[in-house]
Amino acid sequence: VEAASLGGSSLSIHPIFVNAAARNFRLSVGSPVVDAGNFGFGGSGTDIYGNARVINGRVDMGAAEQ
Repeated sequence: VEAASLGGSSLSIHPIFVNAAARNFRLSVGSPVVDAGNFGFGGSGTDIYGNARVINGRVDMGAAEQ
C-alpha cells in the first residue's frame, strides 16, 4: 500500500500488516497507524473481529484493532 485516501485523509506510509499475502490485514506491532485512528470513523463499539475499538483511549486506523 503506497497511499490511500478516505474522507480527505491520506495515508502515504505502509501500515505494516501482519501478513497481507495471506489476507491477514491486522496491524503489526510497531505499525505507524496503531493509535492513529479518528473517532469520527467508528471510534466506538467493536471492530470486525468483535474486539473493542477503543483501547487505552485510542483507536487504530482500519477495520481492526491491533
